[in-house]
Amino acid sequence: MLKPTLRSAIIGIGAGLALLFVAAWLSGFTADICRTDQVSHEHCISHNLAAFMLIQVYEAANALSVPITALATIAIASFTWTLWRSTYKLWLASERQIAISRQSAYAAETAASAAKKTAETQIGAERAWFLLVIDEENFEKVLDSRINADGWPAVIRNPNPQVRFHFENFGKSPAFVKEICTDIKVLPNLPSKLTYTPNIPWNEEIVVPGGGRIPDGKDEQGEWLLFRHILSGAVSLDAANAVNNGDSYFWFYGRVVYDDIWGNEHVTRFCWGHDGRLSWFLPDGGKQYNERT
Repeated sequence: MLKPTLRSAIIGIGAGLALLFVAAWLSGFTADICRTDQVSHEHCISHNLAAFMLIQVYEAANALSVPITALATIAIASFTWTLWRSTYKLWLASERQIAISRQSAYAAETAASAAKKTAETQIGAERAWFLLVIDEENFEKVLDSRINADGWPAVIRNPNPQVRFHFENFGKSPAFVKEICTDIKVLPNLPSKLTYTPNIPWNEEIVVPGGGRIPDGKDEQGEWLLFRHILSGAVSLDAANAVNNGDSYFWFYGRVVYDDIWGNEHVTRFCWGHDGRLSWFLPDGGKQYNERT
């Protein structure tokens, strides 16, 4: 936008030229324009002073057309160069801004990831971890009661296979226990998908504090109370022989479902197997049956 003084000067010059042209037109003065033909004869034509001025301006501009065109070309080239430089600088500024935005986004993402990991670590350190503890099992006694040293059926029969156990909260915050499932099977292999049926249900959540356990009471002798799961049905002689020969196994498996203090649900799955050849009773079956979430 032109400044007021320059704009006023241009308007004044334009108005003055217009008045000069009108005055020349109305003055009645004339001026001759002479041309020399090819045989050196001069021909003159009289024109109104205003028309004479226009013709002279036109001829001067026509004579200077080449320099004017050159100057215009230079001006256009200069303008194009200036425009390109401005566009290039704008592009560079845009690229720098994009790079800064990407760096800021990456920094924010890194900070958020670090904060999330810190929170998860803190939660993992403080949350409840409700796990199984095996106290006693009688699988070896069951086998001994079914088969004597000579491979003949034994006369004395002990109780059916059973496992005595409890659960402890190894975390620092309470566990809100909602479900406990346990079972005993005599099988060569476990099925690919186990069925969990709650066998220690209750009408409301049981709160186990950090470091606590269930059952949490003691009997008259001062011994801790324990859960006990007994196999329904007697173990046949054929089943006992299969376990003793390593063709089948005693399986004790189950799961516990509980919430932590943040309301997140967790599941502890466990599976223990008894090998009659080695008299071992250990966690077995891999992660599919032994998992802590």
